[in-house]
Amino acid sequence: MDATITVGTIVPGPAAANAPPATDECPGDQADAFKGNEKANNPNCTDAAAERKRIANLSAGLALAGGHALHQLADGTFRVVWRHLSRNLADLDAVAAFAHQVGVRE
Repeated sequence: MDATITVGTIVPGPAAANAPPATDECPGDQADAFKGNEKANNPNCTDAAAERKRIANLSAGLALAGGHALHQLADGTFRVVWRHLSRNLADLDAVAAFAHQVGVRE
């Protein structure tokens, strides 16, 4: 055990001696690393990255909307699965249309 707790006070153990000092600032300029990544249609985003982001957003939306799972098949089509039911969809636009039907906002 690295710390001893006594009446609401934490006494650091030997592991805390090697820890970096606590600060309120982020190391480096991390906010700049995420600039320009807000939208899938960002001009700084490649087509492949935009497609992966759209797939991830649709997959997350379907999962949150009702427990649907989105799978990309080897031939480039998609399959949405819910409980023991599945639906094959030809492309991302068809996935987006299905997602809209079940209440997902893109």
